[in-house]
This record gives sequence, structure tokens and C-alpha cells, in this order.
Amino acid sequence: MVTVYLMLIGVVLGGGVLALLGIGRHHLRRSPPPHEPLAGKVVFVADEDPGVVAATLSWLRQLGLTALGAPEGLVSLLAAHKVRPDLLIMDLRTPVGDGLMVCEMLAADPSLEHIPVILHTSHSDPRTISRCRELRAHYVERSAESWQQMRSLIGRLLAPGEEIPEAAAPAGYLSPIRPVADPAAQPSAAPSAPPQELPGDEESSALSGSRPHPLVLCIDDDPSILQVIAARLASYGVEVAQACSGMQGYWLALKRRPDVIITDLHMPDGEGNYVLARFRGHPLTKDVPVIVLTANDNPGTRRQLLSLGADAYLVKPLDFEDMLGHLREHIPIPEKAVTVG
Repeated sequence: MVTVYLMLIGVVLGGGVLALLGIGRHHLRRSPPPHEPLAGKVVFVADEDPGVVAATLSWLRQLGLTALGAPEGLVSLLAAHKVRPDLLIMDLRTPVGDGLMVCEMLAADPSLEHIPVILHTSHSDPRTISRCRELRAHYVERSAESWQQMRSLIGRLLAPGEEIPEAAAPAGYLSPIRPVADPAAQPSAAPSAPPQELPGDEESSALSGSRPHPLVLCIDDDPSILQVIAARLASYGVEVAQACSGMQGYWLALKRRPDVIITDLHMPDGEGNYVLARFRGHPLTKDVPVIVLTANDNPGTRRQLLSLGADAYLVKPLDFEDMLGHLREHIPIPEKAVTVG
């Protein structure tokens, strides 16, 4: 059984996990041979500790699974879109996108809400456990014994009624198991319930109607562009959320629900056309106006982005007045600069 281990700190959203290796879901699938109940099943693992990712992938291989891994939670969300894995195993906190936030994003997307998630984490506070239950995520506290619990859970989720192979638990770095009732047995909580604020969240997830000022999300890998746009729009009473990559921009868009999105086209971990397609395909962002701001003045590219759902296509260097005019089509902006109170 092949294990594919992807440490994807700089993953390209446009091609994503799969384009780096030319992999699609059909490449990962194969017909299960006799006595291998988990063959052909794909599991994606995300944890900020490379040692945990490597150990988990090795352990999953012993069970007969195909495994992919990365150190960031949002890469697992990308994998859910591109690979459609049979299971996600995540830590609660990763550098970009925590496990509960990914669960919320999956729950809000009808095409992904069926993918089960195991949160394998050392966090054991009651709020975390309660939120896992609400999101129908399967909570497993990290410890030496948790591998056996995960083995049983994987069997129930991916091969019910089948006998799952034994696998030696990784030694070393792992703390006592706190069994939690199966989320499926909990009282019904709609999986598509609106996301709640999580411990440690600093960004507001308020909807646009409750904000004192319009919110624009600006996505660009050039910090100077972000700073200029943020400073200029602030003088008109517009709040600006900044993201330096396509992946971070996608995360912030789902979390903060901006009134308008301005995005670059070419970025190291997220081509604008793919990010735009993801915005248009997600129920939380499908109606948010998107303005593409790029140095690419190719007419064919312009037509492609507009056909994908971009509301405007602006070419760098930035003409601020032109951008302001397009923004005024979607949000209230005064004719003259003001001081934000």
C-alpha cells in the first residue's frame, strides 16, 4: 500500500495537493483485494508537528489505507475539495486553520459535509469536546492508548462490520485517554449550524449587517499593495482584512464574511482563478463580489476570470479611483475621505 506524505507549507491552491504530483482521486483508488477491508480508502492527516504527521501516516499504512499528510489545517480543506478523502484526521490547532474551523467549513458545504473528521488532539477542555459533538466530529484525546481508539473508530466509519488489521502504536511523544461518546449518538445538532466563536479567535465572524463599517478582504502576496489599499480605504471608513496568500484569503473569507473581496491573480500558494472558483462554489461566499487586481493584462485571462464570476478585472499599477468606483457598486463609500471614528 502506498503512502504519500506531502509536507505542503507552500501548496499551490490552483493545482493544489494533487497538481504537485499529478494526482487525482482516480489515481489514489484501486479495487480492494481480498481480506483488505480498508484498501482503496483515502485518509488525509493535518498536524503542525511533522513527527505526528509521519507517525500517523505510517500507522495508517499498517491498517491498509492510502494516506496524505500536511502541517496545515487548510490544506486538509483543500484536499477535501480536490481528493474527496474518506476521512480527515486533524489536530485542533495548526498554523493556518484550526480543526474546528475546518469542521465548520465542511459542515457549511453540502458537497463536503458527509466527510467524517477525527480530531486527534491534546486539548481536553469541555468547550472543545462540546463543540466537537455539535459539529459531529469524532474527538480522540492524544495518548499512547488513543491509537487503539482511532483504529476502532476508523473501522466503524470506513469498513463497518469488517475486521480491521492490527497496527503497532507509534512510540514516544504521546499523553491519558478521555473517552467521549460517539458524536452520532449525541442529540441532533444541525451540521450546517452557523459557526461559533472559538477560544483564541481574534477575528470577528459577525455578518455584514452587524458591522459598523463595510469590510473588504484584500488578498495579495505583495505586502506593499495590502498596506496601500488598507490605508487608502481606511480613510473612507472601510475596514480591510488582509491575506498574503490564496489559502489564507479563503479561510478569512469564510470566517469574516467580507462585503467585497479584492484578490491578486498570481500568488505562490493560490492562483486567483482557483480561489475565485472556490468562492463561487461555497454557499457562504458565492454572492460576495470579487474584484481581481493583477499585473496580467491578457485579454483571454480577463475573459476567463469574468466568466468564472469575477465582478471586475483591474490591472496593476493600482488606479485607486477606478477601484473605488467599482467598490461603490457594492458597498456605501463616501465621495470624500473621512476619518474612521
